[in-house]
Amino acid sequence: MQSDPPDEIVIESERRDGEEGDFLRGWHRRIRHRRPDGAMTAPYQCDSVERSLGMDAVAMVLHRRRPDATFVVGLRGSLRPTIALDADPEREGRPSPRLWEVPAGILEAGDVGDEGMRRRCSAEALEEMGAQVEPGDFVPLGAPIWLSPGVIAERVYLFEAALPDGPLAHPEGDGSPMEEDAPLRWLTLDEALVLCRRGHSDAKTEVALVRFAERMRQATG
Repeated sequence: MQSDPPDEIVIESERRDGEEGDFLRGWHRRIRHRRPDGAMTAPYQCDSVERSLGMDAVAMVLHRRRPDATFVVGLRGSLRPTIALDADPEREGRPSPRLWEVPAGILEAGDVGDEGMRRRCSAEALEEMGAQVEPGDFVPLGAPIWLSPGVIAERVYLFEAALPDGPLAHPEGDGSPMEEDAPLRWLTLDEALVLCRRGHSDAKTEVALVRFAERMRQATG
């Protein structure tokens, strides 16, 4: 399918706030865009967030098959203070700061190309779930997704991998308080998707699980 020519973004002014070393810094820009026919829009404000460690990430569905042939997938109880601190409590009350998510991690400077993403998946699987998985065992789950493109230019690359038999190690985390004593769950696909539907998980987790479920349906035909 032929795509439309992209609009050209023209920056009229910009400033960045925050200090060097902050995890997140904000951009405040006044922009226009030139439409494909050459016409320019009126200027408007465009604010966004930049992450110092990197803009892209990987997330993965780790799964294993039970003796009864059902699949179970691993979820991690991730602490997300922002949703408790900044969510609107008048809508549905103040939400819990913990969500059930598939393991994930920010792509770092050396995580280049497909091989680099698989290495990052392998490192995060061990760090967050105690699962030893070789980089070559990770399989992409379709195209990357934009989580909140109106605010941050973060892409998440989705993968899946079958776990080898045997016990898992104790996940060490990354040393931050956010990853201390994070609970783990191994649930069937249906159970994991119910958590998503009830608002106890995030977008990347639901998309990854839905794509994995579709792959399993196609495989069993």
